[in-house]
Amino acid sequence: MTHATRTRPLWHSLRLATIYQLWAAYQRARQQPDAAQSAGAVAARILSSSRKALLGDWRLATVTIRQTAGVLSDWLRGRDPKLTREEFRERWCHRDVLCVLGAEPDAQLLIHWSAHHPVPLPA
Repeated sequence: MTHATRTRPLWHSLRLATIYQLWAAYQRARQQPDAAQSAGAVAARILSSSRKALLGDWRLATVTIRQTAGVLSDWLRGRDPKLTREEFRERWCHRDVLCVLGAEPDAQLLIHWSAHHPVPLPA
């Protein structure tokens, strides 16, 4: 599998988060002109929604959703919403830039990506 093929889902996810947050900021500013947001606020929203997607996938890789959903497993039809740790690593841990996952089976996720790293968000 080529580099571009492996990173396509990651870039697609990041691109969609960016487009959505830019559109939402535009719509907010259009509806309430006095509530225009700074570039830093928009960047923080992009970061937050991307981290939420990353942590959602991490949950799929570490928790059996069918057992922890709080409903009968018969209600959860369709494909099993399971993600292996290797699939998670391929999706999010490319070159360990956004996050790092150790090789051990019980390794915890270390997220590098924050509002302060690699550079602080603009004010």
